[in-house]
Amino acid sequence: MEWFIKQNSTLPILQVEISKNGRSDFNFNQALNGINKVYISLFDPDSKTYRVTSKECYITSEESPTNPTDIIYYANYQFTNRETSKIGRFEVELSLIDSYNDLVLPLSEKLYVNIVDSFSIKNNTFKNEYELTPPCCNNDTGLPNPIQTFADALLFIEPLSSSQIVSEFMSGKGATFYGFSNGIPPQSNSDIMNYMEMFALYGGNFLPSVIRQSIPQEPGGVDEFGLPIVQYNFKTTRVSLGTVNGPAWYTWAIPKDSINDGKQTKISYVAKTNATISENELIPQYMNDTIYSYEGVYTGLNFVANKYSLYTTFQSHNFSLNNNIKYIYFKGNTVE
Repeated sequence: MEWFIKQNSTLPILQVEISKNGRSDFNFNQALNGINKVYISLFDPDSKTYRVTSKECYITSEESPTNPTDIIYYANYQFTNRETSKIGRFEVELSLIDSYNDLVLPLSEKLYVNIVDSFSIKNNTFKNEYELTPPCCNNDTGLPNPIQTFADALLFIEPLSSSQIVSEFMSGKGATFYGFSNGIPPQSNSDIMNYMEMFALYGGNFLPSVIRQSIPQEPGGVDEFGLPIVQYNFKTTRVSLGTVNGPAWYTWAIPKDSINDGKQTKISYVAKTNATISENELIPQYMNDTIYSYEGVYTGLNFVANKYSLYTTFQSHNFSLNNNIKYIYFKGNTVE
């Protein structure tokens, strides 16, 4: 398995599922109780040296989607700029160390970290939020022809129960916006960028995973739910029942380039107990125009680099929703 990060970058965070077997289960469970720690190393097979040696990871877990009684464990590590300063391909090793053992943890398959140039067309077989299509080349120059791509709309879900995590992250960035769950709206362009960075780091770990939806550049046809496709309005998106435990704020981050440099002034939604949807059930909502007037420039790797605005009904609570017993549907309504 190949994993990619740009040279001199600290994002995205590497997340590795730890395979459990008879040798490692007992010791790994001890690690979660603070007796042991999990460390990552990067080995350079060409020079036979280590690029990174025994750096501590942090552990996250989730219930198995196929067996709720089984817990899946992940080792997570955020590289430093210094560790990604050298371009190369390095094999990942995980180890669990206590006072008695230095045990190499098994991986389901070999994992390689690829540190690549900020712009490289050599390695174009991986996904980074969208399919990277092998470029066609100009026969005269041999250089790639430009490939026009349009970034997805991103749905950020901020549970009210995560208000402390959100507040601590945003205040650590020097922001005056501490998250919608804390009752304070964004007040600057940098607030938008910091909020996106928080979901880039914490989405799928301390916060719900980010939901992505494509934005059609041409009208016509229907989406997967049978609803009409409208140019520059993101397609129907369903938040499955029980995705979030309890009430949460739902906010869309939409890239300006993908909506023809406009603003998503209205988004339609509905919360309902069954999994089917029709166009006349959706309720159009005006977005907060003060909030979407701010534009944050995202330059990380977890989302497509672009200029984004946030779209929500705050301070109106229409987008403060409880997903425990209802499916939630969203669909772009009006771009101006």
